[in-house]
Amino acid sequence: MRKHILMTLFLLLLFGAGGCILSLHSPFRPEDLQFDSALVGKWLGQDMVWTFTALDKQNGRYILKTELREQPPGEFNASLGVINSRQFLEILPTRPDAIHAKTFLGGHFVPMRSFWKVTLAGDALTLTPLSWEWLEDMLKQGKITLAREKTADGLCFLTATTEELRQFLVEFGGDNGAFPVEGAEKGMQFVRAAKP
Repeated sequence: MRKHILMTLFLLLLFGAGGCILSLHSPFRPEDLQFDSALVGKWLGQDMVWTFTALDKQNGRYILKTELREQPPGEFNASLGVINSRQFLEILPTRPDAIHAKTFLGGHFVPMRSFWKVTLAGDALTLTPLSWEWLEDMLKQGKITLAREKTADGLCFLTATTEELRQFLVEFGGDNGAFPVEGAEKGMQFVRAAKP
């Protein structure tokens, strides 16, 4: 159990510090969810392996297992959604059995998800998170409004509703500033290791 708690805390810090923005709510309506068999399989990235297996083809759901160098393995529920003909992936950590939501301890854990723009071409996969730098600039300039909170230790997470997040992706899902295609924030790149 301690291992799962430490992994969850590490991922929150990693994503918060590494530019991946966490969210309380999903950006997807049920009708946005779609299954793409091309995502299923093992993907190799720099110092990491991500493996997607089909969970619910009708509703675009997968199990994602992650292996990162010098970190414990992780397991996530993943959903693939299509908004404005663009694919996005949402991942949500699987809650360990020992931390059930209806227990006193488990009730103190808030499920946070992240969402990524998906570029899938043959045996190449790029997952690009929303750019924190771009979002912060747009918020400061008053060009967008998106509900969010920031903890005392600097972890920022979105509190916007599903409809607000979805509308945000409708408007900015194709913006190369929001989801950079080059530079330090261009996303994680993977190559297929094996087809299922």
